[in-house]
Amino acid sequence: MATEIETISCDDINSISSNFILIILGQDEQSQKALSVFENTIYGHDLPLVFMECILDNPEESELVAPQVIIHIDEDINEELPGLPVVESIFPNLFGEIVYWYNPAIFQFENEYDMYNHSLLEEKPLFVKFYASWCGHCKALAPVFQAASLAISDTLFYEVECSNPDLREYCSVMDIRGYPTMMYFDGAVWSKYLGPRSITAIGSFLGEHRADFVSNFNIDAYIGTYVTVLEPIETNIPRITISELHRLEDGDIVIFGDIFDEYTQKVYQLVEDFMYTLWKIVGEDNVEEGAILEEDEPDDKGQWILDIEIVRVEKQDEENMYFFEKYSDDFLPIIIQIDGDQVFEYSGNSLNFESWCDFIGVVLEKDL
Repeated sequence: MATEIETISCDDINSISSNFILIILGQDEQSQKALSVFENTIYGHDLPLVFMECILDNPEESELVAPQVIIHIDEDINEELPGLPVVESIFPNLFGEIVYWYNPAIFQFENEYDMYNHSLLEEKPLFVKFYASWCGHCKALAPVFQAASLAISDTLFYEVECSNPDLREYCSVMDIRGYPTMMYFDGAVWSKYLGPRSITAIGSFLGEHRADFVSNFNIDAYIGTYVTVLEPIETNIPRITISELHRLEDGDIVIFGDIFDEYTQKVYQLVEDFMYTLWKIVGEDNVEEGAILEEDEPDDKGQWILDIEIVRVEKQDEENMYFFEKYSDDFLPIIIQIDGDQVFEYSGNSLNFESWCDFIGVVLEKDL
């Protein structure tokens, strides 16, 4: 039995009150192929949903995208149609990236008090996406975030549009430096989600943290503040304080960073990778065996690399606070190399292996 598809005007989408699956079509060949796939996919399905199509007369002038699928499922249908698993079974990889999930359970942020109060009343943690309307990566994340909200019912999903002038102050309070940023609130602290932008990864993250939710937190303690948790990272770079810098020698390198900052964490990993590569090339065994040495070169050609000490100074250590107050977070991390009573700062726009090799050899006048 064929499943009936109702044709509607694309201008009427926002006024639809029923649970529906809608395909938006253009006048192009791709839309015709999409419609054929859509018809074959829903054929014979007896579900409490209305299947609809609309055709854009002037796609280039519309805010809607074609071809595109919009799925609208209210919370009151969850028992009959339990969210994402059923929809996934109906639409296995239907359109990939162009599938758009709409779920009214994604709440639009208006103010802090209402959001925290919502968390208290529902006794559910918060998973919040900070985004900008012009951000391409944010648009790519939208269907994943919406699909995750359908699949995960024990967490409240919120969106904060930081490009909205009325919400910029809150985004600043939350220390949002790039888009999209996703954060999790468990009733005690906020933690930044740094995992893959996939439904599976987000679901796994929320599942691991759900048991930590504190259901009786004090809202007033969080208004206008950013209380975050120290996320441990695996790094072999030793952590020191400002008072210990005097023991460093010429050529040693210091990274001033913020352990909560995703870019700082990436720099730690890159520096470790670069130095490991150099140590593999000119390691002690190779130096002793002369594997990379020219016959007329001294035997200590590569030993200086092994003698460089790399350390990190973290913003979160109380002893370092006065130093970091002089710098905007936008300038972190700062990488310097000791040069007697002076320092030599890394000033490249990006960090790559070639620029790193140039940087570490300048002070000691070494050439890699």
